[in-house]
Amino acid sequence: MHHLGITKAKKLKIKTSLPQNIEEFDGYYKINPVQFEMFAYLDLLFNSIKVESMNDKLLIKSNQNKTYSLLPVGNNLFRKEDRANPLTCLYKKQRSHILRDGLMTYKKLVCSIYSYYGQV
Repeated sequence: MHHLGITKAKKLKIKTSLPQNIEEFDGYYKINPVQFEMFAYLDLLFNSIKVESMNDKLLIKSNQNKTYSLLPVGNNLFRKEDRANPLTCLYKKQRSHILRDGLMTYKKLVCSIYSYYGQV
């Protein structure tokens, strides 16, 4: 990159704390929209994520990938610790909580198995 004259992007400064409304985004999320209806159940089982705010970071937990944290950069925008630019945003659309990570869109599940059956 250096010999091409390309400068490395500077990382955006992180905020010292998470947005005030962040706790309403905590919970379980499924892929939305489902790409193949016949695999919707499998997507729900294996491609769902859990979003949890903790210690001024947003934790993303998945059955398929390692847990990673996101740092707040402002206005419900977040970036991974090793990235320069934010790729993840949280927003509300028609009373649904949405997480967009640059590749996939997730919609918060209204009811989790734990809230339905009680914690096991």
